[in-house]
Amino acid sequence: MARTRKMTDSDVPLLVVVTGPPAAGKTTIARTLARELGLPCFSRDAFKEILFEELGWSDRAWSRRLGRATWPLLYRVVGEELRAGRSLIAEANFDPKLATADLALLPPFRALQIYCTATPEKIRERFAARARDGTRHPGHVDDSTTAEVEAGLDAGRWAPLDLDGERIDVDTTTNAPVDVVSIAAIVRALTR
Repeated sequence: MARTRKMTDSDVPLLVVVTGPPAAGKTTIARTLARELGLPCFSRDAFKEILFEELGWSDRAWSRRLGRATWPLLYRVVGEELRAGRSLIAEANFDPKLATADLALLPPFRALQIYCTATPEKIRERFAARARDGTRHPGHVDDSTTAEVEAGLDAGRWAPLDLDGERIDVDTTTNAPVDVVSIAAIVRALTR
């Protein structure tokens, strides 16, 4: 006779969703947290940059087209990790109007949302600096997306997601180091 064990909350993997507007510090926080915890981290922009390298890049229309293609890729990888019972970090500027439905289609998970934000002025300043300094892949065409970021900020496009689970708000306006060790302690407590 086979013995079965009742599934508990701790058996359900944790999905750490790092989200917020562009230039709010999401990628830095997600990568640092992944290193601290030894968790895989999947970033939408990383997928986009792979596609730029493989398929090329040109203008904003092409960047948008590849950007749309990265969402199914991100959700597929996240879904496979969750299906395998592994906790992970997913980082992107999720749109709450779309993400809630997409996340609901994933295998069961417990959620921890890390919502990164800064004042609109600071985000505009960082985005403009990022467009000038060339630190991101040129396929993002950051210099031609400033108006889109402005409109998204004004419309509240990158608000927190409506997820069950805890949410940690991280305000990066002052550029002070984020206490990732404290955030990691919360994640560790949730993964036990």
